[in-house]
Amino acid sequence: MKSEADKSVAAAFRRLERSAHELLELWFCQSNLKVERLTWQSPGDILHKVVDYEAVHPVQGMTDFKRRVGSHRRCFYFSHEAMPREPLVIVHVALLNEIANNVQSITQCEHLDVPEENCDTAIYYSITSTEPGLKGIDLGNMLIKRVATRLQSELPSIHTHSTLSPIPGFRAWMLRSLHGNSFFGSVVDDEVLAKISQFSGKQATSEEATQFLLEGAPGEPTNRVEVILHNATYRGVTSMDRVPFTFPLLPPFSLSSFAHDILYPQDDDEVEVAQMLTDVKPSKLEPLKDVLLHCCAHYLTSRRPNGLVLNPVANFHLRNGAELYRLNWMGDTSARGMENSLGLMVNYRYRLENVLENSVRYTLNKRIAAHENVLSLM
Repeated sequence: MKSEADKSVAAAFRRLERSAHELLELWFCQSNLKVERLTWQSPGDILHKVVDYEAVHPVQGMTDFKRRVGSHRRCFYFSHEAMPREPLVIVHVALLNEIANNVQSITQCEHLDVPEENCDTAIYYSITSTEPGLKGIDLGNMLIKRVATRLQSELPSIHTHSTLSPIPGFRAWMLRSLHGNSFFGSVVDDEVLAKISQFSGKQATSEEATQFLLEGAPGEPTNRVEVILHNATYRGVTSMDRVPFTFPLLPPFSLSSFAHDILYPQDDDEVEVAQMLTDVKPSKLEPLKDVLLHCCAHYLTSRRPNGLVLNPVANFHLRNGAELYRLNWMGDTSARGMENSLGLMVNYRYRLENVLENSVRYTLNKRIAAHENVLSLM
C-alpha cells in the first residue's frame, strides 16, 4: 500500500505532467507550425532525416526515395519556428485516380500515364511522428487536414482523400484468440465455422476449426493445405509481442535450429529471412481469404473497455473523423506486411465535409463510421 508521502509525490508529478502537456500544446499550436514540401532539391540534412525517420515503409535506397518525392508523389512535414530543420510529423502522399489497394503499386511504380493535374485521389500511405515527447499532441491529425486543403488548392481535380494503412497487431491478435488468451473472445464464430466447414468438406466444430487454423488439416502437408497460421504454438509463446509464426511455403519443422532462426531471427539473419517471407505467393493464402477478411473486420472494430477501438492506427484515424472504408487483400506483400497483418491493409477515407461529425460521434458516442465494404465482411 502506498504511503501518504508516495501519493503526494505521484499527484505532484501528475500536475507537472499536465502543465508540461499544456505548454507543449501551446508551443506546437497550428500558428507555430509550417507545412513544408520535401523535394529532391530540399536540404540534404532534412532528406536524410526523413529517410531515417520513415517507420511505416522503410526506404529501400536512393532510387526508392527519389521515387517517393517525384512525379505523382508528395512528401510533406511539419516544422516549428524554433526547430526549422527538424521534421516533426511526415506524411507521404500518392496522386492517383482511384483509392489504392496495394502499397507496392505505390512505392514501386515510377509514374502514372495520367498527368498530375488530372488525378482526383490523394492516398496518404505513410504517416510518421518523429518526436516521442510530443505524444498526445495531435500533430498527425493537423498535418493530414492541412495537406488535404493544400492539395485541393494546388490541384483542384483532387476530391477524394484516403489512407492506405497497415494493420499492426492483427496476426498477433488472431493467434492470441485462437489460443484462448484474448479478452475479446474467440475469432471462431458461426461465419468462420461455415467457411472452414466449406473448405474442409465437412461440418467442423469450434475446436476443429481452431485446430485447422493453427495446425492445418490432419494428414495433409501445410504447404498443400496452405494454412498460414501453422506452427503458431512453438515454445508456448502467447504474448502479443512475440507470437511465433511460420509461412505456408515452409514445411512443418520441429523446433530445430533452422526453424528457431526463422521464428526468432537475429539481426544478422534479417535480410535472408525477409527474402524468405517475401517469396510467399499470395495464391498460397487464397483459400483463407474470406476467413481472414472476416476476422480482420472484427479486429478493427474490437473495442477497449473505454469504448475506443483496440487497433491504434484505426483509433487515430477514427478519432480524426475518417471512415473505415475498405479492407484490402494482399495490400502489403512485404515481409513486414505479412508478419504484422498477413498482408492485409485498410483504407480510411477522409470526407472533409464529414470529419468533424464523425470525430464527435466516435469520441463522445463511441460510434464508428464504417462503410458497407467493411460491414459486409462481418
